[in-house]
Amino acid sequence: MPRQPLYPHVPKSRQPAVIPTEPRQPSDREKLEFLPDSHENLAQTIQATGYREKIGDAFQAAINRSKGRRR
Repeated sequence: MPRQPLYPHVPKSRQPAVIPTEPRQPSDREKLEFLPDSHENLAQTIQATGYREKIGDAFQAAINRSKGRRR
């Protein structure tokens, strides 16, 4: 008699093959500490990388779409 899956509502491809018995060690990515940037630093970074115009154009296009206008 075949065993029933532990979670029948979850597709078999998404079910874990092995259920760990001990907690796993955090990866290097999980150990990263993200520091918030100040508003001024963020604005300077956007300006320095050249994305200010692209972001401005994207916002203007979104505003125009919301108002029903095309550019």
